[in-house]
Amino acid sequence: ACLLLIAQRQSSRRGEWFKAVWERAVAGLKNSKSKDEVVHGSLLAVGELLRRRHTENFMDQRFSRKSDSEEGVCDFVIKYKDSRDKLVRRTVNKLLSRIAAFNPNEFVKHYLHVTLTHLINAMKKDSDRATAFIAVGSIVKCIRGHIKAEAAKFRPQLHSIVALAREALSARRKSRPFCAEALQCVAELAGALGAGLMKDFFHEGLLDDMFNAGLHDRKLVDALTQVAEAIPALLIPIQERLLREISIILVGVPYVPPGAHDVFS
Repeated sequence: ACLLLIAQRQSSRRGEWFKAVWERAVAGLKNSKSKDEVVHGSLLAVGELLRRRHTENFMDQRFSRKSDSEEGVCDFVIKYKDSRDKLVRRTVNKLLSRIAAFNPNEFVKHYLHVTLTHLINAMKKDSDRATAFIAVGSIVKCIRGHIKAEAAKFRPQLHSIVALAREALSARRKSRPFCAEALQCVAELAGALGAGLMKDFFHEGLLDDMFNAGLHDRKLVDALTQVAEAIPALLIPIQERLLREISIILVGVPYVPPGAHDVFS
């Protein structure tokens, strides 16, 4: 809110104020002895500086590493990806997608590999997977052109992401509860990458896994809508699956169109 107020003021000193916030945030992130709450606050400040509607081009020259002694914002954020503090790790995950949106080309060139490796590992941890799934979906949306152009190179990571999403969408159990954020991730992947890279995953069981959320979950409806819009060939299978679930709820048996076999049996 403070940065937005600064941005709205017609003042020649805006650059000085942005610089002061940046330097204080960097000081908190550079100090290896900073307490977790200081690191968290510094990361939040960095996140606000990365909003172009607040700071316009102020962060352009501070985005990536210029030399061994001059780190960029990406380096400062990624440095804390393995923090022992849960809140710090979650904040890092959220910031990674904002970093990708700020400068997609530089992000792909210097930070994509380390970011995806980290987020795939974070998806395996119950404490971090929600923010990791959301971050991956947002990042893929930001860099979808690059992924489509380098599809063969990206495919192994895409397989890992989808496999972890399917695991997170598995039946609810106490030891590893259902993760609704995986629905959002799957929908974002479909929306960004389309049928060319995603259709086979749905035919191989991903669509069935999405329904483990149950029809009462609004996130399922939103995700299915996005998937159907991105991959029109899946519209009929989605409608048939919805009819099946509704029929089971209402009359206790799956719906089967007259004269047709049940494609989901």
